[in-house]
Amino acid sequence: MNSWLQEAFEAYQTRQLERAERVLRLVSDGDPKAIEPRIHLANLFYAMERYQDAVDILEPVKADPAARDYLWFLFKARWHAGFLTAACQIIQTLNEREGTTSEQRRQFLECARQAGRFDLARQLARQLGDTRCRRELRGLEWMVHISRLAPVALRRPLFHWGVERYERQGRWQRLGLLLEAARLSDPGYFEWPLRLGKLCRQTRDVYDPHYSRERMYYRNALRCRPLEPEALRGLILTLHDMGFWVELVRCIDQHETVLDTPWARKMKAAGLVNLERYHEAAIIYTHLGEEAPDGFSRFCLGLIALQQNDWPIADELFEFRSSDRSLDILGLFFHHVSRRLAAGEPVETIDGQIVLDAIPPPDTKEPAVPPPPRLDSCFLCGWEGPREPLWRDRITSWIRVRCPRCSMISVAPLPEQEQIKALYTTASRREHTLQRRYKASLDGLSQAREDDCRRLPLYQEITDWGDDFNWIAFEQSLGGDKRFLDAGCSAGYAVKVFQLCGWQAMGVDIDSDAAAYGQARGIDIRVGTVDDLDPVEFRFHLITVIDVIEHVANPAALIQQCHALLNPGGLLYLKTPCADSLPHRFIGEEWLDASEHLHFFSRTTLRRLLADSGFEIIGFKQTMEAPTPYLHRRLWKERFYPECLVRWIDRLRVGDTIRFLARKSR
Repeated sequence: MNSWLQEAFEAYQTRQLERAERVLRLVSDGDPKAIEPRIHLANLFYAMERYQDAVDILEPVKADPAARDYLWFLFKARWHAGFLTAACQIIQTLNEREGTTSEQRRQFLECARQAGRFDLARQLARQLGDTRCRRELRGLEWMVHISRLAPVALRRPLFHWGVERYERQGRWQRLGLLLEAARLSDPGYFEWPLRLGKLCRQTRDVYDPHYSRERMYYRNALRCRPLEPEALRGLILTLHDMGFWVELVRCIDQHETVLDTPWARKMKAAGLVNLERYHEAAIIYTHLGEEAPDGFSRFCLGLIALQQNDWPIADELFEFRSSDRSLDILGLFFHHVSRRLAAGEPVETIDGQIVLDAIPPPDTKEPAVPPPPRLDSCFLCGWEGPREPLWRDRITSWIRVRCPRCSMISVAPLPEQEQIKALYTTASRREHTLQRRYKASLDGLSQAREDDCRRLPLYQEITDWGDDFNWIAFEQSLGGDKRFLDAGCSAGYAVKVFQLCGWQAMGVDIDSDAAAYGQARGIDIRVGTVDDLDPVEFRFHLITVIDVIEHVANPAALIQQCHALLNPGGLLYLKTPCADSLPHRFIGEEWLDASEHLHFFSRTTLRRLLADSGFEIIGFKQTMEAPTPYLHRRLWKERFYPECLVRWIDRLRVGDTIRFLARKSR
C-alpha cells in the first residue's frame, strides 16, 4: 500500500478525519492528473456527508476513461448534494454497464423520479419489472401535463383543493401523487415539498421508509423558504433517523437562532456523542439538566462516562429517579453495571442478563385483560393450569399469557391452523413491503459471486461464532456434499446465498407467491412446512430457522422435525426476538407489536427447548435488532438516545434478538 494511502487510512481509522483529508489533498494537489487520491478523498467526503465537496473533487476526472468505475460515486455525490438533473445525466451510462445491480437501478429510479425525468424513470421501472411503479409514474406524468394546461393563477388553488379533498378522505397514495405533481409544476412554492416530507413521515413504512425522498423534500422546502421552522424540524428528524450525524449537527449549527430549543439541543448532543465529540455533548447535556432536571440528561452523561471508561463517575450519574418508568429502568440497569465496573470487574465478564434478572420487573400487565376463554397445555413444560394474562393484541385481540412454571409467553388460546395460514396468504400480505424487500434483496444477488456472498451480513451471522465454533473446518469436513435447508425461506434469499457458496440449498415456505418468485429465479423452494419433508428422503448438514419459530403453533414439533432432518453432527441456526430483554423491560408490550407472533422466547426458554429436543448448544448471541420506529416507535426514537446505548446493550448481551447455534448429537 502506498505510504500516503496507509497514513490516510490510519488517520481515518482513528477518527482523525481532518488529518486524513490533509494527506489526500496534498497528494491530489501535487499530481492533478492522479485519479486514485481524488477517489479516496471523495469517499472520505462522502463518509463525512460533505457531498458538495465530493462532487467538486470528482467532476474533473469524470471524462477520464480510467475513471469509468468511479462514476457511481459521482452519481451518489450529485444525488445527495441535491443536483438531481446532473445526477440523471450519468444514470444512462451507469445503467447500461454490465454488472449493474437491481438495488443500484432502484436508486437511479428514485433519483429520476425526484427530478421529474419520467422517460428515464419508466425505463428503469420496466427493467426492474415494477409494474406498480410504472402505473404511478404514468399517473404522475399525466397530472403534471394537465396541470400545466391550467393558467398559472388557477394552478395553485386547484392543487390546494385536490390536496384538501384527498386529506379528508385519507387517500394517502393519491395525495402523494398529487403533491408530487404540484411540486414539479410549481417548483418555487415551499408548501408542496414541505407537505410531501410530512406525508412521507406520516405514512413511513418501517420496511421501506424512503428516507432519501423525505430528506430531499424538506431540503427543497428550505431552498424555497430557508428559515421555515417546520421544514427544519422535519429535516432534522429525518437526518436523525437516517444516522446522518454530521449533516444533522451542521444543520442545527447553521440555524441556531431558529432552533434554539431544548429539543434541538438534545438532538445535537446525541449527534455529537455519535461522532465521539464527547466533551461538546457533555456541555449541552449539563445545561439541559440544569434547565430541566428530569433524569434524561443525567442518564446521557452516564453513557458518555461509560464510553470514556470512567466507571465511578458513571456509577454516580446513573443513581437517579425520574417520573418516567422507562428511563428509571434504563438508569437502574446501568447503575448496577457501572457499580460492578467501578469495583474492577472486566466488561467482558459481565452478563447483563444476570444483572437484569436481579432487578424486579415492572408491572406491565394490562389491568383490563381478562383471562383467556380456554387454555392449551404449555408446549414447553406441559403445564395445564392457569396462566397470567399479560396483554391483548390490538389487531387480532389474541391474549398473551405467561406460564408460571417455565415463564414461556404464548397466545391463549392458540388459533386454528387455518387462521394462522390466512395471515400469510392474503393479497395484502403479498403486497406487504416486507415481502417486496425480500424480493428486492433476492434480485440484488443476480450478479453476486461466492466471495460477495460470504461477506454478506446474513452469511456472517450464521457462520461467524469466533472461538466457539470453527466454521471453515466444519465446511471443509463436508467436502462437496453440503446440504442446506432454510425453514420459512420466503422468496429464498438465504437459499440463494448458500447456493452461490457451493451448497445444495433448498427452502420451504407456506407463502406460495413468495415461493413462486424464488422458483422463477432458479431456487429450490417447496410450498409447505418442514413437516412435509420426509427424513428418509431429505437429510441436511445445516438448517436455519430465522424469525420463524415465534410464528408456528407448536415450536417443539418444529425443532424436533429439524432434528430428524439433520445428519448426525449437523447444525441448527435459530434466530428469534427475545422477550426477556432490556428493550422489552424498557418499552413494555409495545416492544414488539406483531400480531402474527404466537410465542415470545427468552434465552432460557429457547435453551431448554433445544436441549429437550436433543441438541447440544454451541453458542448464542443476544444483540439489538436495528432500532427502527417499528421496534421503538414512541419511547426510543423520540427521546433521541445516543447510538452508544445500543452498543452497550449489545456488549452486555441484553438485546431484543437471540441467536443460537446448536449441533445434533452424533
